[in-house]
Amino acid sequence: MRVFNVATEVIKQGGKRRGANMGIINADHPDILEVIRAKEGGDLSNFNTSVAVTDKFMQAVARNGKYGLKNPRTKSRGIKLAQSDVEILKAVQRMLLRLGIFSGIYMNLIRFHHHPLVLPFPYLY
Repeated sequence: MRVFNVATEVIKQGGKRRGANMGIINADHPDILEVIRAKEGGDLSNFNTSVAVTDKFMQAVARNGKYGLKNPRTKSRGIKLAQSDVEILKAVQRMLLRLGIFSGIYMNLIRFHHHPLVLPFPYLY
């Protein structure tokens, strides 16, 4: 993400208009806290950053449990952070309140509204 951030900083429209990137990180990604810290430190100034959350993640937060992280390459679970899911969600909330830059993307809603049975011919809409 830092490479894209620097490239966007270098390539500006006429030297005046800054570019922007959209970065979405899954709530179960092992680097979630690193991305939050990088955004907080200003390392990703050209990124609008969101966290993709699912119903399972929100249910884990509701019961104050641990969701477990997933290796994006092997898809295996089992990576554990010292922080609970509630603490991760609170870190996202702090970023939103402090800088207004983090948001949540609710994957279950996106999947529901873009499911082939809901919109069989999305190109017609």
